[in-house]
Amino acid sequence: DLLAVAGELATGPVHLMGLCAGAAVALAAAAQRPGRVRSLSLWHADLELGDEAAKTDHQVNLRELVDLAGESRDTAAWLREKLTSGPMTGVPEGIGPLVVRPYATTELFYRYAKLTGATMHWDCRATAARVSQPCLVVTSEDDDTAHPAGSRRLAEIVPGARLVAAEHGTHLDAFRATAGQVSCLIPFLGR
Repeated sequence: DLLAVAGELATGPVHLMGLCAGAAVALAAAAQRPGRVRSLSLWHADLELGDEAAKTDHQVNLRELVDLAGESRDTAAWLREKLTSGPMTGVPEGIGPLVVRPYATTELFYRYAKLTGATMHWDCRATAARVSQPCLVVTSEDDDTAHPAGSRRLAEIVPGARLVAAEHGTHLDAFRATAGQVSCLIPFLGR
């Protein structure tokens, strides 16, 4: 789907930005159709790298949650009701609709679980090693959503990748495009 949209909207190669599990999708697209992808930036990547990179408790728990929710629509409905019955805390204003979208309906949650579960289980190492485009990998040392060790290992696997590891930052920062993020992305895109 990503490549179809890029083909429809762009006249030439595109820059792909992959956030969290979207990093796996961007890697797959870049390896599958290298002529369509000019460069990649992968932010706070949540990837399956076997035992080569630690995972946060969040990654482990989310993977188990989506595996369970992906079992059936009935299970997804039951889990969704449990997840959405309490108040949403810690989600900054303006970002909430983006963060809670997968939980809006049982069908969306079920599909999110199926797709996210598949992405979280897909071992990306062989594909990442085939990526030939310029690649910027961005993380933060205190990311407690996707362990920074995953991004560090990814930057070692992708030939010529550039790693930027900020001292502080979160997944949600990417929705706001912080000054630090913009300052590392603009020079990369300018090359």
